[in-house]
Amino acid sequence: MKKIIVTVSRRTDIPAYYADWFKARLELGYGFYPNPYSQKPVFIDLTPQAVKAFVFWTRNPKPLFKHLDYIDEKYEKRHYMHLTINGLPEALEKRNPKIEFAISSAEYLAKRYGPDYVQWRFDPIIFSSITSRDYILRTFESLTTKLEGITNRCYFSFVDLYEKTKRNFRKVSEKEEISFQSTGIAEQTDLVEEFISIAASKKISLYACAEDQLLETIPGLNKAHCVDADIIDRICSNGGTLDYDSSPSRIGCGCIESKDIGYYDSCPHGCIYCYANMDPEKAFENAKEYMLRGFPMDNLIKEELKDNQGKLFE
Repeated sequence: MKKIIVTVSRRTDIPAYYADWFKARLELGYGFYPNPYSQKPVFIDLTPQAVKAFVFWTRNPKPLFKHLDYIDEKYEKRHYMHLTINGLPEALEKRNPKIEFAISSAEYLAKRYGPDYVQWRFDPIIFSSITSRDYILRTFESLTTKLEGITNRCYFSFVDLYEKTKRNFRKVSEKEEISFQSTGIAEQTDLVEEFISIAASKKISLYACAEDQLLETIPGLNKAHCVDADIIDRICSNGGTLDYDSSPSRIGCGCIESKDIGYYDSCPHGCIYCYANMDPEKAFENAKEYMLRGFPMDNLIKEELKDNQGKLFE
């Protein structure tokens, strides 16, 4: 049986807000999550025998720290993390941790696992009346200085304007009187070339996430594979990740196949550009309910346990 790679999560910030929920599912050895299209429950085996590796995605990993000893022992340290630190103004992302707090969390993880563990995401890049080219460059340079020796990689992308993202941008534009600008290839290339020069001085390599239009023209730029076969081979002593198919989540995505256990519309960070939330404030209200009462699919687990069917893998 081919083991699964579990992303935790591209749909919501599980380490920041649902770390205890995740630990409880690992203790049970299984869980359910909704199919994003039909909303029907999907069963997932979370036993060490079934899981190849975990790929964590977060802005605040600290609530997960208390569970790392358990995860490391049970899953033999078969995990790595994407950590977003982008320094955008509060008008664009309401409830994100302060930069110094995020940096200190990254430093803890690097000391625990080494600088290859944290994959820093400076993502997405947004041009606006409050995030000019100079603002973006200053922020990037400041962050690379702070993250030198803590991470070896930086992933970036330019914001994708899905319909729900456009609606959220319009709301903020009207309320905050912020204007947003689109960018062309020339402007993107100019900025990314500056990024590469800045990052190289701190021994950080730059990875373009679903930005293939830049790869052929910018020397030193790498294609991102956020769910990455090479990283997973490195952290899994038995390797074998070449058995996994490419599974892009959008045009230009370089990820291999994985299972994501998150819920859409459940992340309370309040980022107006998030593709996983239809409306940031609705997601905030959902999150309060989920943190109080648990995710709806948890009722399935309760029924399984009630019927004495919890030990599914004996």
